[in-house]
Amino acid sequence: MEVGSLRFLLVDTFASIVYATVYAALGFAFHKQLEQVVAFIRKLGAVSLLLIVVLAAGYVVHWFLKQNAERKAQRKAEARLCTPSL
Repeated sequence: MEVGSLRFLLVDTFASIVYATVYAALGFAFHKQLEQVVAFIRKLGAVSLLLIVVLAAGYVVHWFLKQNAERKAQRKAEARLCTPSL
């Protein structure tokens, strides 16, 4: 699929403007909440960073194990469908 340079630049410029506008609006709307979160994290110090990293890693491991179990179950179901019955 070929797109002309001018069309690409126009669409890319429009998307960049929308992207920047959305993030600026969200920052403007929630700046007080963000300041409160940053202040809370600063009170906790290094422990908060460790906690965030551990929670994020735990979530990733949980997600991976769940996906792996779902794939195994799907393979077993497919194997049962493909196995001829006598």
